[in-house]
Amino acid sequence: MQEEQALQRSTLIVTAVTAFMAPFMLSSVNVALPAAQAGRLSDRLEPGLLASAGMGLTALGLAVFVLLDQHMTIWLVAGNLALLGFGLPCFRHPT
Repeated sequence: MQEEQALQRSTLIVTAVTAFMAPFMLSSVNVALPAAQAGRLSDRLEPGLLASAGMGLTALGLAVFVLLDQHMTIWLVAGNLALLGFGLPCFRHPT
């Protein structure tokens, strides 16, 4: 009986940690996927221009999140995460 309770507790803890970490894992994937395109762009464009554009996109995305309220739709949040997911590699790759 105690072993079953311990197993249930450990399963609950693993589930809670996984649910907590899922957005962070998805955010990493969101940044990793556009990194290849940012690398190609950095080969074609001046790195300073690409880094400035990437920082501008990142700043815009963060500004939208500052204005976050309970009426913001999930599509706006997802679009903003995609904007951040492209802005961060554009800034980080050439620097």
